[in-house]
Amino acid sequence: MKYSSITMLLIINILIFAVWYMTNLFHSQFMQENFLVSFIAVEKGRWWTLITSNFSHFNLIHLMINLYVLNEFGRPLENHIGSHNIFLLYFFSGISSSVAHCLFSKYFLSLPELSALGASGSISGFLIYLALLEPQKRVYLLGIMPISLKLAVLTLIAFDLRGLWGQYLGEMSFIGHGAHLGGCLGGLVYALGRKKKLTLLDG
Repeated sequence: MKYSSITMLLIINILIFAVWYMTNLFHSQFMQENFLVSFIAVEKGRWWTLITSNFSHFNLIHLMINLYVLNEFGRPLENHIGSHNIFLLYFFSGISSSVAHCLFSKYFLSLPELSALGASGSISGFLIYLALLEPQKRVYLLGIMPISLKLAVLTLIAFDLRGLWGQYLGEMSFIGHGAHLGGCLGGLVYALGRKKKLTLLDG
């Protein structure tokens, strides 16, 4: 049976969501302290939250949306780069996303205590990488409008840039725009780094 990192990532996210649910029943602080990332958390030495937060979700709808997108775009990307690279990319983009959130919240929003969670940063890295490989792949914006994946990714980046600016101006938003942009950067760096490595091997 062929090993699939996407399947493993889906399972891990579901299991950690189940732990969130069970610990919340007992009002435990363990998950809040170890599975949410913020500048303050990292400053206090909880560096592992840069990783664990990428497997955490706020509620069932948040989880289901991220798992759907992860499965929908992760499968074709896994066919391109293999299961090993999918796992590495998830972690690399996730950490990049978490670091970006910490820096933006501290130095751009002046909210170092602002916490973040969710797989969307890692997924943003997946989308960037797949857009580089299949820029004309057809996707449906908002589930309605058919556009190319390249245009969809550019639209999402523009949305997050606008959203981040809005947060700076004081607009209320529960979306981690800075984290999404950090995930995109992580995916781009990973893709370019792997391309350079393959070019050196071919030479």
